[in-house]
Amino acid sequence: MTSKETVKRGENLPLKILPSATHIDILVASIAKHRAFNKRFDGKAEYRLVYKDGSEVKSIPGTSPPEPFTLNRYKEESGFGYARIIFYLLPTRDIFEELNDILTESPTSSITEIDSDPEGENLKPVEFMQQDKNAQVTHRESSHYVDCPICWAKFPIEVIGDHVHICAEGKEEFADPFSTAEDSPNEKGAIQGQGDLKEEIAKLATNVKEDEIRVTVRRKHLWWDFTRARNEYFCPTNTIKVTFCGEPAIDDGGPKREFFTEMLEYCETRLFPDGFPTESVLAVARDDFLTAGEVMAMSIVQGGPCPNFLAPEIYNVLSRSFLRSASEMELKDILLKDHVLDTLQRIGVPAKENKESIKRVVEAICMYDQTPAGSLSSLVKLEEGLKTYGLLKSIRGSPDMWRPVFVPGCEPSVTATTFLNELVVDFSLSDVKKQQEIDVFYHFTNFIQSLDSAGVGKTLKWAVGATTIPPLGLPKKISVQFLHGCTPGCKCRPTTSTFDLRITIHTHLDNEDDMNSIMASALGDSEGFGLI
Repeated sequence: MTSKETVKRGENLPLKILPSATHIDILVASIAKHRAFNKRFDGKAEYRLVYKDGSEVKSIPGTSPPEPFTLNRYKEESGFGYARIIFYLLPTRDIFEELNDILTESPTSSITEIDSDPEGENLKPVEFMQQDKNAQVTHRESSHYVDCPICWAKFPIEVIGDHVHICAEGKEEFADPFSTAEDSPNEKGAIQGQGDLKEEIAKLATNVKEDEIRVTVRRKHLWWDFTRARNEYFCPTNTIKVTFCGEPAIDDGGPKREFFTEMLEYCETRLFPDGFPTESVLAVARDDFLTAGEVMAMSIVQGGPCPNFLAPEIYNVLSRSFLRSASEMELKDILLKDHVLDTLQRIGVPAKENKESIKRVVEAICMYDQTPAGSLSSLVKLEEGLKTYGLLKSIRGSPDMWRPVFVPGCEPSVTATTFLNELVVDFSLSDVKKQQEIDVFYHFTNFIQSLDSAGVGKTLKWAVGATTIPPLGLPKKISVQFLHGCTPGCKCRPTTSTFDLRITIHTHLDNEDDMNSIMASALGDSEGFGLI
């Protein structure tokens, strides 16, 4: 053990664990126990499991070739009883010299050294006692289990973050994220990145059951009403029929689009306020992120708008769009960037890295640099919801094709031109009426052209029930019709039908001022069905 590494006395904790435990199992369990019972333990730091001499626990000492570590084999080779076996937790830091040794070809090159803690690293010993093979591990009733996104084993939320980092280190089957396109053929028949999005959504739609289930919701309690229906009688694989309580609407597409729009707005504001998952233990415990993933999948496949509010970093984690490098030199350039070095310093890298062994570095960067601390369990739940219809598998097979659906700014924005291109105008056969209708439609188009992107989105929602064009597109063009015969001075407002996509404009709106004021009033009071 070096002079800078000292044992912190009085903080050794006994640990019960199976004799077949690997060093990864012991490390995860040790960190979890110190977090639970050691108030002075730095739970945010990353740790290695080491012997008393400071060498990392990975193989059994004295074996040739080195034998992978298991607790029972270590007991046999060392001759120690389980109660006498002691390991230590060592904070992982100062990996710059290791990176410099492996990545710097010139002996004159160097990396700026970051000074270690002058007081030395504190080693926290963990003692071990044998656990009966038939013993059962019990957890509090409030403890929730989530799947590891690498090995898919279930772990409590409290330890999943530590497990993922360690699991990435030992998972040799994980696809090499630094392979080139030529080295990584699409052996599993994944969809190509430039494939047709509509065709792929149509393929996923074949997984939707034709059985239509009616879900009645209240606008003020939309999320809670749906989650209750989801828990009691509705399954996301069924076709959903939405009814807004107290509104005379028959769901022929419009209410469903508006329902998905409102639900996705809730997801964005409450669960992903800045594109990243909010760090809410309550939301994870209530399975809100699981529900959000299911709603996203349902909206995409059943004709709703895009859930395009995820941060690019979050989408990269969901789609496994990791970094790629074609050479050792390019790998060196990536790893020596300031922000990557900051991340590596924070998480620690226990071995010298090269192109063949860099998988754990990439996994650590993605999990710790691209996602805020505490959000991993939320993402695991979100992924579980996105598995609906096989959507998550499709996303990972073709991440570039799906990116505009989930990441803002990647899709074409809804502009006034986009909206007007969706209109089909039904003019009267009478020349007198047609001329009047032409003037009215002219003022209507000028009003649309004066709107900003938010205003266009609100107008689109007024007309079709969604603020953006759904990935599948609209079932048909929006019909514009005109109503004659209003009394002089009438202030009735244009009406819409999101069921058959129709806008009806009264012909008394034949000047710019009336059109602008009446349209502003119509958009401001348009929430709900049968209210205008």
